[in-house]
Amino acid sequence: MRTQPLLSPHCLDYIALLLIGLIPVLPMLQPYHTLPSPSFYSEWTAFVLGLTASVVLLNRTFWKELLVPKLALYWLGMLAIIVYQGFVLPQTYIAQTLVPALYISWAILLMVLTTWLRSHLGIKKVIYILAWLLLIGGVLQMIVAIL
Repeated sequence: MRTQPLLSPHCLDYIALLLIGLIPVLPMLQPYHTLPSPSFYSEWTAFVLGLTASVVLLNRTFWKELLVPKLALYWLGMLAIIVYQGFVLPQTYIAQTLVPALYISWAILLMVLTTWLRSHLGIKKVIYILAWLLLIGGVLQMIVAIL
């Protein structure tokens, strides 16, 4: 007896797209935002949204139709250089290598994920949804700034 999945794969694509669209919006709406540099909370909000959007990785069709953009390969080379540099050169703190490696890994993951969403949902639909999310986010940020 086969059970039905909780969410359809098509629904997971839209959830991932929504979470990617919230990356530039939610970190600026959280109350711990300090100027001019971003705070710990805004960076981790974006990081968690990106990792949560990776729920599409659990879909079998993602791995069957995996597309890696050429730009991600360049960043993968940069990641290899940073990791190699961390091993070869003496580092005072491991975070000097770990933090850039985490940011670049996160960016590569989002590049692969958005490329797959673009090919799976269509570029017009992805751009349309992301544009509306950015507009709504801009309006919300304007309201917060006025208040």
